Amino acid sequence: MIRLRLSSERGEMGLIELLVAMSMFGGVLAATLVTFQNFDILSRRTVDRTAAQDSARTSADRIVRDLRNLASPTIAQPQAVDKATDYDFVFQTVDSVGPNTGANAANIKRVRWCLDQSTPANEKLYMQDQKWVTLATPAAPSSAACPGTGWSSTTVLASNITNTYGGQSRPLFTFNSSTLTAIREIHIDLYSDLDPTKTPNETHITSGVFLRNQNAAPVASFTYALNGSSAIVLNGSQSYDPEGDALQYSWLDGGVKKGTGVTYSYPVTANSDHSIQLQVFDPAGLPGNSSTVSIHVP
Repeated sequence: MIRLRLSSERGEMGLIELLVAMSMFGGVLAATLVTFQNFDILSRRTVDRTAAQDSARTSADRIVRDLRNLASPTIAQPQAVDKATDYDFVFQTVDSVGPNTGANAANIKRVRWCLDQSTPANEKLYMQDQKWVTLATPAAPSSAACPGTGWSSTTVLASNITNTYGGQSRPLFTFNSSTLTAIREIHIDLYSDLDPTKTPNETHITSGVFLRNQNAAPVASFTYALNGSSAIVLNGSQSYDPEGDALQYSWLDGGVKKGTGVTYSYPVTANSDHSIQLQVFDPAGLPGNSSTVSIHVP
């Protein structure tokens, strides 16, 4: 009869010990493979998250760069900002890639930045631009949707934006004024998260620009005095331009132009009522309007 020796007095491993050792090694190997797999998943997620953050940062930097090249207003186009809302910003800037052909010697183009909020867990930041070769500035293409139609090019600059995730209303753009010609400060706030349902938390990327070289609208103000019942003497010398440029003056009564000049003696009749307003223009044609003053001539 053959007997299977499980072990020997010399310490040799028998079959049972070998099977136990192999089982333990298999368990350790399986645990190692699971750990490696989890590490690989985490590593890939970290790389993707970093890439999403870098895209958001690059986008913020690009917006600031375009804003620093903002096209100053001209007589033909008295404002450089065409639209300024929480998630949609349209403005004119100098095209650094130029020169363009045709009559657009200043290489002006229109740029739009907007946030597609259709998927709050993965919003997309679009950049659209409009180029032209004519001397006159064309009308802006449609901005009813993001992205809009009619633009020269459309590019997705960043994904995984979460500004409105979970019902939140965190503006992408904020401005110092709701008046387009008075905008001097623009702040950008981007919230980026590869998966809002999992840790780590979202990343907040913020930037901004102060348009210190931007043409500011003039300020219109005036005083008046009655010259008996025959004239209203108007004086607009209190008006000023922030850049110190000379102004042109236009006097209105009930919205109808009546005269020009820093001072104006407006002929009237006795027992009459008037609604006087002063409108001033800087050399670029940017207007400034005073409040309307009701004047009764006895």
